[in-house]
Amino acid sequence: MVLLLAAALLVGGCSGSEAEPTGSGSPSVSGSPGVELPSGSESSEAAPSVGVPVPPSAMRSADEAGAEAFVRHYFALVNYAQATGDLEPLRAVSGAECSGCQAGVQWLEKVARKGWTIKGGSYGTRSETAVALSTAGRFRVSFTLSSPGQKVLGPAGEVLKRYEGGSAEAVMRVRVSAGVWTVLFWETL
Repeated sequence: MVLLLAAALLVGGCSGSEAEPTGSGSPSVSGSPGVELPSGSESSEAAPSVGVPVPPSAMRSADEAGAEAFVRHYFALVNYAQATGDLEPLRAVSGAECSGCQAGVQWLEKVARKGWTIKGGSYGTRSETAVALSTAGRFRVSFTLSSPGQKVLGPAGEVLKRYEGGSAEAVMRVRVSAGVWTVLFWETL
């Protein structure tokens, strides 16, 4: 199941995964104060109309609480990218050295280029626990990553791939510098 989840985490994992989760307590989105991203239980066939997820106020802190909030926000950005095809916010927080992040973005570019769509549940995180690393502004965040089932549909609506979903333990290394958070690395365990 962990391999299936890692494959499904396409948009975010350093393991080359394909999609992404929302965090516990979904963040609001720009242009729609108080509106939440689609919950993981939704499997609507229509693409949701959502704005770019707004960073939670906890991310203003360059501490463990800020790192935990950033992990939840990262997966909100993955869900947003899957739903809309707008990859720029996700690219902005994905470090060049994070091979999984880059592989996820490339997968979503391929999905858009080929006219495919991703339908199904959103990614979510829970039990985020951050530990400051010896280098200032760097944190290791452990969390549980989950996703309900998803499908990748071709241009004619045919099912190309099906992911059953599940959950896995994961770890992410993040950095904050001048108030800007970036993912350095992440993987499922």
